[in-house]
Amino acid sequence: MDIATHLNLARQWEATLEKLSPEEDHIAIIEICMMLGTTLLNTIFHKRGIREEEYDQNHTTRPPIPKEVEVKITSEVRDIMDELHYIEQMRGLYCRGISGKLRDPRDLPDLDPAVTAKCLSKIEKIRRFAAKVMEE
Repeated sequence: MDIATHLNLARQWEATLEKLSPEEDHIAIIEICMMLGTTLLNTIFHKRGIREEEYDQNHTTRPPIPKEVEVKITSEVRDIMDELHYIEQMRGLYCRGISGKLRDPRDLPDLDPAVTAKCLSKIEKIRRFAAKVMEE
């Protein structure tokens, strides 16, 4: 997907996120934070020339990042990937009940408002960094 399409999708995710209540919409917020974060990661990758527009990440580790691409990831982009990875883990746990391996039994834990707040904080950091990259 090209950068303009990613940015349009990101705006849609952001508009939806703004409509949600952190007190009532925990699952939706965590889910959208992951989708928005992945979309922004792809814009960062494409803008910085880390990955071509034909190749998008669905997650920070999927599809696997080839070694020749991995070497293009700077420490500041790696930090953003770490922020997104936390959101991905919380999505797996709170939205899908994945607490271990994919084939392990699933059980959704009680929602923790602190996790939702942390996901929102991390997505804001990702948004600010992506905006900075788009201005380069």
